[in-house]
Amino acid sequence: MKKVAFHTLGCKVNYYDECWIRENLPAGFEEVKFTEKADFYIINSCAVTKKAQMESRRYAHQAKRRNPEARVIYTGCGAEIADEDLIEKGWADFVIGTSMKEKVIDAVKGAITPGIYRANSRKMKEVKCFGTTSFTTTRGFLKIQEGCDLMCTYCIVPYTRGKSRSVPVKIVIGELEKLFRMGFKEVVITGIHLGLYGKDTGESLEELLKEIARREDFTRIRLTSLDPHEVSDEMLKIIADSRNIMPHFHLSFQSGCDILLKRMGRRYTVKDLENVVNKIRRLFDNPSIGVDVIVGFPGETDEMFKKTKELLEKLEINYIHPFTYSDRPGTPSTKFPGRVDPVVKHERIREMKLLDSKLREKWAEKNLNRQLNVLTEEIKEGYWFGYGENYLPVLIHPDDRVEANNIYRVKVIQRRGKYGIGKVIRT
Repeated sequence: MKKVAFHTLGCKVNYYDECWIRENLPAGFEEVKFTEKADFYIINSCAVTKKAQMESRRYAHQAKRRNPEARVIYTGCGAEIADEDLIEKGWADFVIGTSMKEKVIDAVKGAITPGIYRANSRKMKEVKCFGTTSFTTTRGFLKIQEGCDLMCTYCIVPYTRGKSRSVPVKIVIGELEKLFRMGFKEVVITGIHLGLYGKDTGESLEELLKEIARREDFTRIRLTSLDPHEVSDEMLKIIADSRNIMPHFHLSFQSGCDILLKRMGRRYTVKDLENVVNKIRRLFDNPSIGVDVIVGFPGETDEMFKKTKELLEKLEINYIHPFTYSDRPGTPSTKFPGRVDPVVKHERIREMKLLDSKLREKWAEKNLNRQLNVLTEEIKEGYWFGYGENYLPVLIHPDDRVEANNIYRVKVIQRRGKYGIGKVIRT
């Protein structure tokens, strides 16, 4: 039996693509850890930053060093726009871009010869690697949208993933039916830019959410990132009235300064963010609101950074995913003036991470004595770990007898850092 190993970097969509590849491998393969000797190594590369792309390349090199006789298949965003030199260096046998990712299966089967495989991603008309797959966690993921049309000044994704394409509502509902029949209690709906869903098919995310809300057999649905201006009043009402769409909102915030947002090429303002956060707070009793933040973008002053931090605290954001800006070759921002000193960027990301910890702990404190529906995932430090419907991470008391992949009504009785410690009330 031949052995295959995976390593995936980057976003949830890349992770989804890995799962799709795994599910579609031919019979007769055993999966091993990436650190072990394998016959095939499949690297799902990330190119969102120069650092991520360099790290992806290193994994290809490591794989070839581990087993020079192995076939190394380098795919993902890095393979779409560059990295063909990996073949010349002898670090990879195949470089397969996102535009031809299905060729990974052919490479494993021996149906194609080693080389570079990619097409013009901007001309792609359909979502690649779509369909029901098996996952390693108790939560499933479903990619319903691919690509992006917005051309933000720091982002290479429109070139690595192509234009926005959507899976029709009817087909999405069919795939969700399969996932819930497979036993998943929660499915995360994801995409490269989820807010663009349906723009190419004449449908909308609101239409999809209406269909989901009607389904009694869909236990829990969670959405990934949306831009603030994409969260419509209609969308919020659908979610608020539904039983199965979770009150969890992750917003692409990026900066608390309109000057920087405009320079980034974002399509919203700080006021848009404030408005949507206030609407969410009015409509939902105990939602979670998380944001992405870019630190050290060209032109960001100390005052702008301070303004961003103050806004996040004022809006009582529950958690932050902070990123340090780094030049992405091929994007306009690499030529922008006002470069931020690396030492200053390092200090700012440190401060943002400290603020994230503070906000997470404050949120866990706010959930004390509340009851949540927690989906159990795994044992962590002697406790069963899972997420409440509002995405609060919860550790269930060891005295409670619980099992994985079940939903329990839990009362949060104390806090440990960012976690709520919960006591089961009922299944």
